[in-house]
Amino acid sequence: MIKLLDDEDPEVVNTVRDSLLQDSEKVIPILEKLWFEDKLPNHSKLIENTIQDIQFECLKTDVKTVLHKDSFSPLNAWVLASRLEYPNISESQIKVHLNELKLQIWIKLADVTNPIDQIQILNHVFFEVFGFKGNNDNYHHIDNSIVLRVLETKTGNPISLSVLYLTLANSLGIPLFGINLPQHFVVGYGQIKKGLNQNQFWDCNNISQENLESIIFYVNPFSKGQVFTKESLLAFLKVIKINPNKEFMEPCSSKDILMRMLRNISYAYEQQDKILKAKQANELLALIASFSN
Repeated sequence: MIKLLDDEDPEVVNTVRDSLLQDSEKVIPILEKLWFEDKLPNHSKLIENTIQDIQFECLKTDVKTVLHKDSFSPLNAWVLASRLEYPNISESQIKVHLNELKLQIWIKLADVTNPIDQIQILNHVFFEVFGFKGNNDNYHHIDNSIVLRVLETKTGNPISLSVLYLTLANSLGIPLFGINLPQHFVVGYGQIKKGLNQNQFWDCNNISQENLESIIFYVNPFSKGQVFTKESLLAFLKVIKINPNKEFMEPCSSKDILMRMLRNISYAYEQQDKILKAKQANELLALIASFSN
C-alpha cells in the first residue's frame, strides 16, 4: 500500500492516504517501524513524509475537537501547539513531569491564604528551587515555545513560562489567569465571587465576568514573578502606544493562548527556514480563526 503513495494517478494516492488516515493509531507505528528498520529503502522519504502528514492531520482533528468544547485548559492549548514539534506528546505525559514541582509548592503553601504570600512561595519554588527563567539570550528560539523543551531547559518565553506558572498555581487552587498583553504575556491573580466553587473556573475557555470579581494584581513570570498593579500595566501600554482596551487587563481564553503560541512557533520556524513547519502553524491559526468565539 505504501508504494501506491508514489503512484502517478492522484486518485490512487488520495484513496490510499484516506485509508491510512482512517486508522492512524495503528498505521503510524507500522510506518515508523518500516522507516526505522529501512525495509523499503527506496521509499524511505515517502514513508517519513506520510508519517508527518498523518500526524498533522491528527493534530488538526484534535484542535477541532477542543475548539468545540465549552472549555479547555491553557496546558491543553500548549500541548497542542507543541505537537507541531513533538507529535507524540500528551497532556497526561506532561502532568507527570509537573508532579514534583506541584508537590514542592504544595508543601510550602500549607495553609497560606494571603495572595501575595502565595505568590512569593510560588516564586521561590519555581524560580529559585527549580531555576526557571526567561530566555533573553535566544528569545525567539523554537525551544522556548515547546512544553517538553521548557521543562528540560528550564527556560522559556513570556507565554510558555506564564502557562506553566499558572497551571501549577491552578492545580493548587491559586486563581491565576492568562493576560494577553500586546508584546508580552503575564498572569493575573483573580478575586472570585464568594460562595462559588472556585476550582471550576480556573481553566475556563472564557471567564465569566459575573463570576470574577476582579483582577487584584498581576505577575510577570518572565521577570521571576515580579508583581505589579493595574496602574503599572496601563503605564506599559502607554509606553508602547497601545490603547488600554479592557481585553488587555482581563483573563484571556485558552483559544487566545493557543493562537499566540502558534504565532510564536510560526515565527520561530520562519527564522530557522523551516517553511513547511511554519506553513502548518499558519494553517492551524487559520483553522482556529474560523471558529467563532
